[in-house]
Formats: sequence, structure tokens, C-alpha cells
Amino acid sequence: MKLLITASVVLLLATTGFTQGTPKPLNKKDRALFKAVQIGSTSGLRKHIRAGANLNAKGYAGMTPLHEAVSRGHRQVVELLIINKADVNAKFQLGSFKGQTPLDRLMLIESKKIEKVDKKIIATLLRKNGAKHGTLSGAVAGRDIKAIKLFLANGVNVNEQNAFGLSPLDYVASSTSLKNKKFTGAAPQNTRSNVLPPLPNKQEKATDNKEAKAIDKAIIDLLREHGGKTGEELKAAGN
Repeated sequence: MKLLITASVVLLLATTGFTQGTPKPLNKKDRALFKAVQIGSTSGLRKHIRAGANLNAKGYAGMTPLHEAVSRGHRQVVELLIINKADVNAKFQLGSFKGQTPLDRLMLIESKKIEKVDKKIIATLLRKNGAKHGTLSGAVAGRDIKAIKLFLANGVNVNEQNAFGLSPLDYVASSTSLKNKKFTGAAPQNTRSNVLPPLPNKQEKATDNKEAKAIDKAIIDLLREHGGKTGEELKAAGN
């Protein structure tokens, strides 16, 4: 609940021109663009693009229109922003979302309003256009083992907690009861096309679920090997 409230506050401030950490407030054109993105209006977005609005304008804490579009699951708006060269790797500059790219925001946000299919399509669209994770938690939530390994190799704090006490491990441990078990063997390689099958059959669903569990185990094992703990474990240890 707290996560949803905080996300809503950020989205509201982004559209009102509040620009903590930026040199000046959003101008009228950019505020109008943010509002069009917020309601998912592609026609409004096109209008403001033609009027010269900045697709990479920074609202509250560095939030961009693309951050907001993915946070709301507006698939067509995301596509239109990317086509018009919005920065797919822009990062939040301050606050509990600091460092998060649009891909991080998509993976970390918890909203029942975003359909799982839309989330997958948006993630594929972002990645095809060069989107990367800006935070370890985002990479974990996105099940991106390659990015996780890179963050750990670069010395990122494996137990960095957000404003709600969640660590990177929480974003995978909560999805499985295997958080203290070892996973032996390499994670399965994804050899599938980025194009999502329209109607996967039961066998495909079962295979996908098996692969997902194996990937979760691999990530948990990797984080544990680097000293990863859940937020509750860190709290119990006095951290």
C-alpha cells in the first residue's frame, strides 16, 4: 500500500511542475505533455510533440515522461515516446527511486492496473531500444541475471534498502519459498523470440513457469553468495 501511495505522489508532483533537484520548474508545454502521458492520450502527446515540448523534461526528482508512461502501463504512449527519441535510460535523481531507469520503474512498480501482458510488451519494447537497469533492485525484479552480475562485479551494495526497508533479495525471495536453498547448475538460456505468443498452450505455460522458478533460484543463490539478505533479515540483525 505504501509503495502505491508513494508512486501516486511522485506522479502527481511530476505533472504539477514541482522539480526538486532541477534548475527550474517545468514550462507550460512540458506540464501539458506530462498530463497527456498521465492519462494515456496519444493524440494529446502528438500535439505537444509538434508544439515543441521536451520529451526528456524532468519533473519531480528527475522523473521523465517515459518514467510516468511505464509506471501507468500506457503501452502506446511508451512506444510513441521511444519512436520520438525519448531517453530510455534517464534516471531518477533523488529520493527512494534514485537511479531508477524506466525499465527499473516498470519492474519495481506494483499496480493492479497494469496488465501482465502489457508489462511484458513494454519491457520488450524498452530492451529492444537499448534500455538498461539503473539499480540492482530493478535488475532483480526484472530477472536480468547478466545485469545483476555486472552490478555485483562493480561493487554495488547487495543489501541496499529502499525507503520501505526492502532489499534487492526481497524482489525475488517473495516469489518463492526457496530463498535459503542452493540452486545447482546454470540458469536456463532464453532462446525464444522477443515476440510474445498470442495464446500459449498449457504445456508452454508449464515450461515457462519451470524456467521462471529456475531463474529465481539462480538469482537467490547469486545474491546469497554475495551476502544478500532480505529486509526482514537485515532488520533482525540490527541493520
